Amino acid sequence: MKADRLLELYEEISDASDAIARLRDVVLEVGVRGKLNEQDDAETVSPEFLNETSDPKFPANWRTLNFGKYCNIEGGNQPPKSQFVDTPRDGYVRLFQIRDLGERPVPVFIPETSTKRFSVEGEILIGRYGASVGKVFWAQNGAYNVALAKFIFPANAFLPDFAFRLLKSSFFQKALEGASRTAQAGFNKGDLAHIDFPLPPLAEQHRIVAKVDELMALCDQLEQARAGREAVRDRLTTASLARLTAPDNDAETFQSHARFALQSLPTLTTRPDQIKPLRQTILNLAVRGKLVAQDAADEPAAELLKRIAQEKARLVKSGQIKDRTSPRRNGDAAELSVPQGWVVSNLQTICTSVTDGDHLPPPKAEQGVPFLVIGDVRTQTIEFSGNRFVSQEYYDALDSIRRPRAGDLLYTLVGSYGIPVIVRDDRAFCVQRHIGILRPSKQVDLGFLARVMESQFIFDQATECATGIAQKTVPLSGLRNIAIPLPPLAEQHRIVAKVDALMALCDQLEASLTTATTTRQRLLTALLHEALEPATLELEAAE
Repeated sequence: MKADRLLELYEEISDASDAIARLRDVVLEVGVRGKLNEQDDAETVSPEFLNETSDPKFPANWRTLNFGKYCNIEGGNQPPKSQFVDTPRDGYVRLFQIRDLGERPVPVFIPETSTKRFSVEGEILIGRYGASVGKVFWAQNGAYNVALAKFIFPANAFLPDFAFRLLKSSFFQKALEGASRTAQAGFNKGDLAHIDFPLPPLAEQHRIVAKVDELMALCDQLEQARAGREAVRDRLTTASLARLTAPDNDAETFQSHARFALQSLPTLTTRPDQIKPLRQTILNLAVRGKLVAQDAADEPAAELLKRIAQEKARLVKSGQIKDRTSPRRNGDAAELSVPQGWVVSNLQTICTSVTDGDHLPPPKAEQGVPFLVIGDVRTQTIEFSGNRFVSQEYYDALDSIRRPRAGDLLYTLVGSYGIPVIVRDDRAFCVQRHIGILRPSKQVDLGFLARVMESQFIFDQATECATGIAQKTVPLSGLRNIAIPLPPLAEQHRIVAKVDALMALCDQLEASLTTATTTRQRLLTALLHEALEPATLELEAAE
C-alpha cells in the first residue's frame, strides 16, 4: 500500500480543487479493502462466518458477508404533517428527517403511536431517496421518516464504527449507484442483495477505524492549511487589484501599485476562477482612464458629443429615429472622476437608439427569420442554432431600430442581465423584449462601448435601476440613463487595443492555469490509483 507516498507527495497535488475530498475517499477505500494496516494472519472472523467465501481482492483471513443473506434495511414511516409539533410533549417522539441530521436541524415531534420505526443513538441510517441517496448518518434517539433507512447487520460481524465507514466508502457507494433504480425511486433490500461486503476480523476492524480516523484528522489539518493559503492569496489579490483602482491614486502611486500587482500576479493567481477579477480590474482601469496615456493633441470628447447631436438631428429629420430627449445620468455614477478631455455622458446621448425587442409575443413560424431569446446570447456570442422563427412579414413590419444590424450592441435585460454582445454581420434576426438593442453613434468606437458595458461600473448601475424581486429586470428608462465615461475617439481606439491585448494575456493565463489544474488532477488520479492498486501497477511495470 502506497498511502504513505500519497501523503508525501500531497503538496504536489494540494492545489487540485477536490484533492482533500478524493484523499478522504481513498483513505476509506484502502481501509475497508485491508490495505491500510498490517494484517495478523492469526486473527479470524467470528466462527459463524468462517465458512463464507473469501475474495482474492481482500486479505486471506477475511471473508465476505452477503447483504441479502445477513443484512437488512428498515425504511422509516411518514406520519401526516398535521401530527407534527415543534416542541416536545408527553407521548411524543422526535421525528428525524434528513435535514435534521445536518448542520441546520428543524426539530419536529410526532405521537409515538403514529410510527413503528424507531432509532437509537449508535445505529446507522442511510439516505434512501433524491439527492441524499447513499448519504450515511449516525442515528439519534427517536423515529425516522421514509427518506431514511436503518442499516441492520449482525453484531458479531461488524463493529458499528467500521460499518459506518464501510457504507461511506466508494466500495458501497459505487455498488449502491448500480443498485438504485432512480434517485426518486430509491432502493430496497432486494436491490442490495447481491452486495458482498468485505469482512475483516473484529480486532482488525478496530485497527482500521483507528487508522482511518488518524488519517482523516490529517486530512482536516491539510484542508485547514489549504483554506488558509487560499484565503491569504484571495485577500492579497483583492487588495493589490483594489489599490490599482483607488480613486485617489496619483500617477506615481498608480505605477507603483501596478508594478507590485504585475510582479505578484504569478504567485497570487493559481486558479482559473481568479482571472475574472483580473479582467474586471482591467475594465475598471479602462473606464477610469488609467489604462493608456492621454494625448493632449486628441480632440476632446465634448466635440464628439456635438457631432453625435448633429448626427441624431439628421436621423430625426429623415424619420429614421424619434426625437428623444436625453435623460439625466444615473445618480452617483455621474460624479465619476475622469481625465481631462473626457466627458461623462449617458447611453441615450451617445447612441442613436436604445430600445429592446418587440413587447408583443410574435407568432411562431416553421421557418423564416431567427427570433433570439435571452438564452441565445448569454455566452457573449450570438447562437443561431435551435432558434425559434418568425415570418418574414413580421420581421419586415418591425421598426428599423428593432431589427439588429452589424455595429449594434445587444445587452441582456432580464435574469442574467448585463451581458453585452456585438452584432458583427447583417444577418437578419430579431429579439425578444428581454434583450436590449443599442445602436451607438458613428462617433463612438463599438469595441470601446462593448468593453465599457462589460465592466462592473456599468453592471452596478444596471443593478441599481433593476426592478422586480423573483427576476430582476433592467428597464429601458434605467438603461438609457446609464452613465458612460467617454474619452476622445483616438483614445477610445487605444483603449480597445490595450484591453484586447490584456484580455488575450488573461486568456493565456487562464488556459495555463486550466492546464496546470488538469495536470494536478491527473497526478492526483495516478497517485490515488497507485495507492489503491499497487499490485496492478507492479504487474504492468513487469510486462
